[in-house]
Order: sequence, then C-alpha cells, then structure tokens
Amino acid sequence: MRRLLLAVLLAGAAGCAPEADPRGVARKEVLLQVAATGRSEVRPDEARFTVGVTTQAATAAAASAGDNAAAIRVMAGLERLGVKADNVQTRSVTLSRIDYGPERGRFRADFALR
Repeated sequence: MRRLLLAVLLAGAAGCAPEADPRGVARKEVLLQVAATGRSEVRPDEARFTVGVTTQAATAAAASAGDNAAAIRVMAGLERLGVKADNVQTRSVTLSRIDYGPERGRFRADFALR
C-alpha cells in the first residue's frame, strides 16, 4: 500500500507544468490533491489507481503539447517504480476551450491513466 501511495505522489509530481499556474501555484511548485480509500483482508497482488494531469495554455496546441510532455514524465515515473507499460491504460483525453472566468479564451488539456 505504501508503494501505491508513493507511485501516486510521484506520478502527480512528475506531471506538473513548467509555467506558473494561474490559480497561484508558483513555478516548480506542484498542486497535488490525493484522495484514497482502501481495505484489504489478505495481501493484495494488484493495486489500481487513476492519475491525471491538467495543462492550461494560450493555444490548443500548447495545452496539448504540455499534456503530452506530462504524460511522458508520468509514464517514466511509473516505470521507475516497476509499473510496466502493458499494465497502464489511458482512461480519458480531453482538450477544451475555457469559456468562463479569468482563464476565458485559454485552453485546457486533461488526461487520466489507470
């Protein structure tokens, strides 16, 4: 279970964007939110979790490129922890224009792995 938590934390840290986050997170600082529950009555031989990254940028191409770079870093981090690429699935990939708030007119790319 400790290894799973470490994997989630490292994967989240690997996916941080190099530009400052408009929500107040400084450069090289990671906004990481983790929610987890678990129960085991015997030692599990498998653990499942979902990890995702969100990238915001001025253009769709920049947001998509940022998400792609983050996905590569997340996969590299998981591989260093012993997770094989065959055991990872893409859960979702989205690219959308933000039509509200202070980020209006910018683009958001999201991906999630399971």
